[in-house]
Amino acid sequence: MTITRLAVPALALSWSALIALILYGWLHPQGLSSVHWLESWYQLALALAIIAALLTVLVIYLQRRSLRAIANAMPEMVTYGIGYQIRNARRYGEEAVLFNRLSKRLASTLSGLNSERHLLRETLDCVDGVILMVDGQGRIELVTPYVEQMFGWQRKQLQNHAVSVLLPEYAELTASMARHEDTAFPRSGIEQQTIACCEDGQISGAVVLFQRREENSGYVLLVRDVTCELETRREAQLLRDALDSSNEGVMLFDSGDQLIWANRRASELLGLASLSNEQNYSTIMTGAVSLGMLPEASHDPESWLASARDLHDQAEQYRDMQCGDGRWLREKAMKTRHGGVLTLLTDITADRQTGEQLVAERDQATASRDEKGRFLTVMSHEIRTPLNGMLGMLELMSSETDVDKRAHYTHTALEAGNNLNELINNLLDLARLDAGRLRLRPKPCLLPDLLTSVVDLMQPLANRKGLQLQIEQDSLPDTPLILDSGRLRQVLLNLLGNAIKFTDQGEVRLVCRADDKRLRFEVIDTGPGISEACQQALFQAFSMLDENYSRNQSGAGLGLAISQRLVERMGGEIRINSVPGQGSCFWFRLVRVDQNETTAPDLSDDVAEQTAQDREPAGLEQQACQVLLVEDNDTNRQVVEQMLLRAGHQVDTVNNGADAISALQLADYQVVLMDISMPVMDGMEATRRIRQLNGAVAHLPIIALTAHSQMEERQAFMEAGMDDYLHKPVHSEALLAMISRWQYQQHDKPMVESVASANLQPVEHMPINTRPVNTRPVNTQPTEQGSNTEPLAVSAQTAPLLDETVLQRMAQDLDKSVMPRLIHSFISTTRERQQFLIEAITGQDHEQLQREVHNLKSSAATYGLVRVQQLAAEVEQLCKQGQYNALPEPARQLMSELEPALSELEALDCNQI
Repeated sequence: MTITRLAVPALALSWSALIALILYGWLHPQGLSSVHWLESWYQLALALAIIAALLTVLVIYLQRRSLRAIANAMPEMVTYGIGYQIRNARRYGEEAVLFNRLSKRLASTLSGLNSERHLLRETLDCVDGVILMVDGQGRIELVTPYVEQMFGWQRKQLQNHAVSVLLPEYAELTASMARHEDTAFPRSGIEQQTIACCEDGQISGAVVLFQRREENSGYVLLVRDVTCELETRREAQLLRDALDSSNEGVMLFDSGDQLIWANRRASELLGLASLSNEQNYSTIMTGAVSLGMLPEASHDPESWLASARDLHDQAEQYRDMQCGDGRWLREKAMKTRHGGVLTLLTDITADRQTGEQLVAERDQATASRDEKGRFLTVMSHEIRTPLNGMLGMLELMSSETDVDKRAHYTHTALEAGNNLNELINNLLDLARLDAGRLRLRPKPCLLPDLLTSVVDLMQPLANRKGLQLQIEQDSLPDTPLILDSGRLRQVLLNLLGNAIKFTDQGEVRLVCRADDKRLRFEVIDTGPGISEACQQALFQAFSMLDENYSRNQSGAGLGLAISQRLVERMGGEIRINSVPGQGSCFWFRLVRVDQNETTAPDLSDDVAEQTAQDREPAGLEQQACQVLLVEDNDTNRQVVEQMLLRAGHQVDTVNNGADAISALQLADYQVVLMDISMPVMDGMEATRRIRQLNGAVAHLPIIALTAHSQMEERQAFMEAGMDDYLHKPVHSEALLAMISRWQYQQHDKPMVESVASANLQPVEHMPINTRPVNTRPVNTQPTEQGSNTEPLAVSAQTAPLLDETVLQRMAQDLDKSVMPRLIHSFISTTRERQQFLIEAITGQDHEQLQREVHNLKSSAATYGLVRVQQLAAEVEQLCKQGQYNALPEPARQLMSELEPALSELEALDCNQI
């Protein structure tokens, strides 16, 4: 290094001297004239040239050596990396030393860069999103590795690809950025919501932060996947909406008792305009108290609030508060896992009212039980008194030989029996009225004659007490009115009897007034009157004004209860006006229906269900006729056939509706008895087709024989073209009466029109029906015989296995000699079809099961197998409603009860029926 430093100046000095000498000789040639000088200059120049050459060679050697060392170090640097050092660099010169210094500094710088790069990567990995560098053409220049985890893309898949691969809406987003071009781009960037496309094709919600690049040729994007965040927000919003829609008020407090959130219902229940996060529990309740919403706190607000705060802090507690507007609130507090409190406010006004109502009903039931107990005590007395009198007189009469005394005893016993009979009739009437089974029988009646007969009946009783009994009639019509005269007479007799019974002096008046729409009846007496408190319970069946053992008046207290129900049944109302010490006035109103009216508004539905006797003239004689019986059940077919044959009718039988149509075209029949549920063609379809036939056969009376008892089903029979129906099991009396009535109407004899039939129109069954209008009335309402009054519903568990009274009735309707054959046929047929039942149940053939149990239901009812009938009806109803999951248990019960019922029927002695 020192030699190089000395050689370079020496070389420069030598070359400078040589150049100077040459220039001097060229400029001063005269100095070269003498050889001495020439030789001197030549020697000097030669010496300088030699020195310069030597120095030059030395410098070049030294420089080449240093450069060779650096050149040799370069491959080693490639191999070992930046930072490689030349050994003994000073031996190679200054350049080698400088190379070592530069390599060391580069290594240090690279290490710093690597550290910063690692730190930057860790920082980017912590960023919740993917960073993209996008150029001006929308191509990805750089993408962070997090894209693989977030969206499933590999970095190399996106590098230098259009950013729309990841962000399909990038063009729209950049277009929307145009509005920021004329203004300073925000330093923090612009955030927009969009969607991102994952590598598997799924779409995720994303938020993109746009930041302008410094060279203004693209953007730096931060893309965050907000799918979970959006879902969380959506669920949170749904939860808020649900809580806002709740009928309960919800308030959530943090561990510091600060309100976090409350729904609208909470503020509504507390009567506050709104609830804010700046409030706590104490301020909220204080606001409610200050508005008067909690009047129970008004006497001592501080103590009340302290108590409320204690319950709130304890949580898992509740209390009921009454509001100023009468509502009741229940406040319940629950601790959260973060130490906060969740408070629920519930409006329990309805629950409180229900509880109070239940308590009232319990008290009423207790009072009713006590009243029934008192009533039974009275009834025991009322029944035993005439019964003891009747039995005593009969006992005396049995040992008495005197004719006059025996006549006296007989008369007394008859009076006691009549009293007992009247009492029992009242009880039965009350029971039928409460069950809705008492039917009205309206027919033409002259009201003045009815009133006169009632007063004549009560006159002897009034005379015995010295009372005046008067009748006042105001504008009563002298033409017949449609009334149930028997029930109206019963009500008037009850009211007049009570008035006479409780009036000791004065008079009793029966007043009747009429206008165009109403009839008003009044029974006025001068008795002691009735207090308002007693009037409330006067029409109850189990209450009497005098309930002590030492009652001054006899009676069971049923008259007014029955009268009220009868009046309401006739479409009217009954009331009392009474003042203690001034007498009483019982009055009631009924709808007026004249005989010539075609409509009967406001009348009870029972008016339309009058009996066949009211519609059929007296003295009608039964005539033999040709009957077509359409019935697929062999047992029922034999029973009905025997009833008709015994009455002298001629009977042909077929098994289905199609055969019935064929039979009607081959023979003349007067009446068709049509079953409903049959194979091949059911009864309703057969009826429709019969009505489409030509000639008189299209107008034959068709009577349905059905086990379908619902009113809408009956209406469907009539709409199909049937004229009437009988409910199975069929009784002989009802069957023969039905045939007689329709046989009578076929001969076009005059008949008595009822209120029920006055408003009925003939049914047009099919458009091509040639049946003349009003050939005969089509009955769209059930008649008493037509409906064949159904038995009261009995559950299968309590129903008897065999009701012998049904068989006794059948024996009366038929010849006893045929009973064993019919019973044997029924048992054999049922046991044969039992296998079909089992197959339908096990094979879950619900359609077949419905047909089988329908046939079994009707035939079981015919032979008194009540429990089997009930179970079969239950299974049939479940099949109709499609409730197949509920079928196994009733079907199992049916199969378990069927054989014991058949065995009991088989063991029955027909001679004992």
